[in-house]
Amino acid sequence: MSHKGNRKILFFMQTVNISTTQNVGIQFELAGLGDRIVASVIDGAILISYMIGAGLLMDYLGLDSTWMLITLAMVPFFYHLICEVFFNGQSIGKKQMKIRVVRLDGNPASLGAYVMRWMLRLIEVNILMGAPAIVSIALTENGQRLGDMAAGTTVVKLSGEMKATSHTIVQRMEE
Repeated sequence: MSHKGNRKILFFMQTVNISTTQNVGIQFELAGLGDRIVASVIDGAILISYMIGAGLLMDYLGLDSTWMLITLAMVPFFYHLICEVFFNGQSIGKKQMKIRVVRLDGNPASLGAYVMRWMLRLIEVNILMGAPAIVSIALTENGQRLGDMAAGTTVVKLSGEMKATSHTIVQRMEE
C-alpha cells in the first residue's frame, strides 16, 4: 500500500478522504476514468436523441424559426449544468454509473462550483474533444479534470463503501 497525500492505491482502487463540516473524515472511492467516460457516452446518447426528436418534431409541425432552433439548442448547451444543479452533482449518465460530483472540503457543491465545472467543460471536453480532461483525470492526485481543480471538486463512486477515517471534533495540539 502506498500513500501520496490523501490518495491511496489499494488493489488499483483510488480513494479520497473528505473532511465533512462536522470534522469527520470520510473515505470515498474515486470514480474511474472508465466510469466517467461511460457516463459521458450515456449523456451524449440522451442529447443526440433529444436533438433528433426535437428536429423531427419541428419538421413535422413545420416550425423553422431561428428563435425556435436557438431555444431548442439551449437544452444541450446547458444540460450538464442543469443536471448537476438539480440532481445533486449528477447528470443522467452519472446517475446510471452511480457517480457524483463532490467538493473536496466536505461542503455541498455550490452553484458557483457547478458553473465553474461547466464553463471549463465547454473548453476541455466540448472544444478540445476531452483530451485535457482525460489526461488530468489520469494524472491528478484526486482524479480531477481542470474544471474540478478550479471548482475544488472531484467525482466519486456512490456504490462503493464509505468509510469514516476519523471522528475527532477536537484534537489536542502539541505544545
